[in-house]
Amino acid sequence: MLYGPLLMFATKTANLESLYHTVASGLLCNLCADNEKIVKELLRKSFLKELLKLPFHPKADHETFSKCLHILTYHEFMLREFARKENLEKILNCFEVGKGSSLYTELNHLLNLIIHNESLLNIINDEFGISALISFGEDYAACDKRRRTFMLAASLLSLDCFINSSYLEENRNVVQLLKGWCWDEDSEVRCAGALALGNLARSDHNAYLLAEDGVISLLTSMLTSNYVKEQHSILSALRNLAIPEKNKSAVVKAGTLELIGKYLADSAFPAVLQLSISIIKSLCLYAPTCKEVLKKPQILSTLEKWAKHDDEEIKSESIRIFSFIMRTSLSESAYNELKKYGAVALVIELLNSRFEVLKNDALLALQAVARYDDSILVDSMNLDKYIWEIVKGTKCDEMRSNAFSLALVILSQRDPRASANEYTEWKLCAEKYVKSTHKGLRSSVTVLLQLISLKVSSLTQ
Repeated sequence: MLYGPLLMFATKTANLESLYHTVASGLLCNLCADNEKIVKELLRKSFLKELLKLPFHPKADHETFSKCLHILTYHEFMLREFARKENLEKILNCFEVGKGSSLYTELNHLLNLIIHNESLLNIINDEFGISALISFGEDYAACDKRRRTFMLAASLLSLDCFINSSYLEENRNVVQLLKGWCWDEDSEVRCAGALALGNLARSDHNAYLLAEDGVISLLTSMLTSNYVKEQHSILSALRNLAIPEKNKSAVVKAGTLELIGKYLADSAFPAVLQLSISIIKSLCLYAPTCKEVLKKPQILSTLEKWAKHDDEEIKSESIRIFSFIMRTSLSESAYNELKKYGAVALVIELLNSRFEVLKNDALLALQAVARYDDSILVDSMNLDKYIWEIVKGTKCDEMRSNAFSLALVILSQRDPRASANEYTEWKLCAEKYVKSTHKGLRSSVTVLLQLISLKVSSLTQ
């Protein structure tokens, strides 16, 4: 009951000393934790404006202030208040005085909450605008304030209003600003620059414009960085830039493959590995750049190694690259190259994945392999079992059609005398889909049934 009068005194007088003592005594922490009504009442009385002055107070207790700040972030409406221009500027200023204390950690936590909340970023965009926010950051001499502002600006560029619009086309000077960040002496600012460019590159049109402005070469030159966070930001940006077909050759010409090959071989950080694998996978979807990957034995041998990794995502995505090579640019010489790394056996194991998209990739890749060497499929111990499980278990007619097509390749090579029972099972299964509305599935089972009929008739002759 004593909290009420103390709080009234602290807020009514708007006196910094009394507010300091209220916070320091922990009363606000207790009051704000579970009572949204009290927090809203405090807001009406300019509480936040006074509260954000406290870190600069001579008697400031950063430990207690950071606890209070943490509790306030539990309330969504308070996060919206923190995102307002007048409050955000004060929060950015607090970084300098909070160095080395729990306040610094709490301010970073608050900023991360804002950065990862699209509605809060929209508030910042409405109140600042990207150009004003960038200028605001450029005006700072203090490193911590500057880098945090740039991180905010970089995150802002992830909004649809910048990605899916003519913004970049009309503001090409922004690209030059962001490229300048990438050369900054501060690693955090370089991260912000790479992140911002990567966010803009999430639309194909923007990715083309950025490639024209030399961003791919710039980011590739930054891949020599030893900072993991920076590596992650750069690779994220290059992954987005490598998605449009038009940009893939530029990525290879910039020498990106060689540097990514080094990350694949040396990096111990899963996120960096995953991004490196993702870029190579993207390049393997386009025949000309896929052929360039095939010329890099270091990359292929490292992928073979990661295909046995404990991390399921790293393992499956590494194998998936082999499946993409098979689908995109398989030739006799390419097939002979892939055999050195046991690629076919690895792709067959992908049929046992929990994810249907990976199974379908494998089915398509193995059909391509059959054009050069169907015996390797016929001799596989697990292939029949995997295909049968896909046909029986999938709800996707497209994938079932691909499974029947692969079964057709295998059964066409089998000795009819040893496979009579197998023919019967496949015949019963295929007959269920003769009247399917899916054209590809209907066609696959029709051809398979014709083959089985020929094989069975040969047994009676």
